[in-house]
Amino acid sequence: MFLDHVRPSYSNDERSQRKELALRLLKDPFFQSVMEEAENEAIEAWMMSSDPASRERAWAIHKGLEVVNLTLQRIVGDAPLDTSS
Repeated sequence: MFLDHVRPSYSNDERSQRKELALRLLKDPFFQSVMEEAENEAIEAWMMSSDPASRERAWAIHKGLEVVNLTLQRIVGDAPLDTSS
């Protein structure tokens, strides 16, 4: 990821908690609905824009949403598995 060089260090407990929260968000229907709505609005704004500044702003929003999703997926992949259950 583009921010790997600034990624903070977390304890195993913190990483497990972050994994649980990230999984909860990724599986949450409301969160997914909001992300999809925002993505659709950004794409529509990009397609309908008539000037470069508006197009670039819409593209930046689209990419920002993508970064949020990829970061949550990375958090899930980085966390240690909970073997206590």
